[in-house]
Amino acid sequence: GGGGAYVPPHAAAASFVSAGPQSADDAWEADVLKFPLLRALLVAALYPQIVAVEMPVSKNGKKVSAESIKFLTREEGSNEPVTVALHPSCVASKQVHFTSPYLIYHERVKTTRVYLRDATPVSPCALLLFGGGALVSERGAGKGPSKGGSWRGDTGEDNDVISLDGWIRFRCPVSTQNLVRDVRAQLNMVLKHKIESPKLAFSDSAKGLMEAVAQLVSEG
Repeated sequence: GGGGAYVPPHAAAASFVSAGPQSADDAWEADVLKFPLLRALLVAALYPQIVAVEMPVSKNGKKVSAESIKFLTREEGSNEPVTVALHPSCVASKQVHFTSPYLIYHERVKTTRVYLRDATPVSPCALLLFGGGALVSERGAGKGPSKGGSWRGDTGEDNDVISLDGWIRFRCPVSTQNLVRDVRAQLNMVLKHKIESPKLAFSDSAKGLMEAVAQLVSEG
């Protein structure tokens, strides 16, 4: 199943911002809430607005063009992939190299085709820890091709898979899957407590958790 109660991260992020002079705890929060962690918070705020990036196979050493990159998302209530495009006004639409095979987007519009606006890369780790969907273990599902309607990240050689909403799949051993669930549940508790009591400083254990999560999402 999932990993505890869903916490709206935009509310959590707002609760981290101090309007007054910085205390030692304020300075710690500003240091920990670097860009990768703020992007991870965006995952929870915008999930399931996720895009999978499919890079074309480069032939004969030719450079990959932005037009040849495929972007896939899913329709609400369906796991079937749908091809979309990044809006020309989106900075990412000009990119040919992405730091992650997944993007989070803010807006979806339909004109001559379906376009996505305000897309930014997010790490697989951020998806697993901050995505609002259910985490499901699939023993032996890493063998053979990926199932229709899903994308599987190349995150290991193990044949066990953890899926997010039965949609995005990552190969990783069961021990790692259990750790992801535990961290996710603890993270939800910390964020929920911070939202309810924004002026209350983080405990030492909560600080340790947030620092570990910040490092995880920074490394991918």
